[in-house]
Amino acid sequence: MNQKSNVLSLHLKQLKSVVLCTFQLLSKGVVFRAGSQSAAASTQNSLSITVDSILAQKLAPNARIVVWCVTNSGEILADSLDFTVNGAFANEVTVVSIKIKSKDLCLWLLRG
Repeated sequence: MNQKSNVLSLHLKQLKSVVLCTFQLLSKGVVFRAGSQSAAASTQNSLSITVDSILAQKLAPNARIVVWCVTNSGEILADSLDFTVNGAFANEVTVVSIKIKSKDLCLWLLRG
């Protein structure tokens, strides 16, 4: 079976410098993927999550990614993003850009 993989690239932009970013990828009340990454001490960071066709089928038709980051002072910044998953078919997908902006954290999801 040929498994195609896509990478979800999250580009984070915060008003404050952060030291740690954590994410959860959820669908239908189940956490399918979670992880943490040390952040460059800046106001812009990125997270990448590989999604193969099996995971995409489990996430379809809708998924949510929740991201929270810890600032140098210990403050927690959080945001979430709901998106549509075309996991029922193994066809190539087009690149989609979604931007969510809250007061302190901005997320972009690029899917392709």
